[in-house]
Amino acid sequence: MTPASTQPAAPARPFPLRRGLAVAAAIVAFQAMVLWLMGRVPICTCGIVRLWTGAVISAENSQQITDWYSFSHLIHGFLFYLLFRLLLPKAPLGLRLIPAVSLETLWEIVENSPWIIERYRAATISLHYFGDSILNSVSDTLVATLGF
Repeated sequence: MTPASTQPAAPARPFPLRRGLAVAAAIVAFQAMVLWLMGRVPICTCGIVRLWTGAVISAENSQQITDWYSFSHLIHGFLFYLLFRLLLPKAPLGLRLIPAVSLETLWEIVENSPWIIERYRAATISLHYFGDSILNSVSDTLVATLGF
């Protein structure tokens, strides 16, 4: 019997990308639930779901699937990829995806908190802005994931 110190280390268990995607999907579901509990509307109160809305000064901005702000979330994904590539260089992609999606989810929840929305409305002329729809917020997280 050989001493434990001379035995080769067990190979690291792989962390497949699909496992990272499954965890990310659970995080996004959690995001949707938290936004629902915060009183966010599921879809635009106009009752129409659009893939894109390009009118920034509109009641549908931040309510539809994508809008001009979606591009900033794509950049979040690029930056999160770079950050976690630098912080966790040997970690598999699926494992680095989890903190990236978690950060974007945290961003979306904080951004849609009543305190932030009221501060935004007080500091801008957007008095008709009441926060993102859940659809838009989840879409922003998915766009960031795509950027990642």
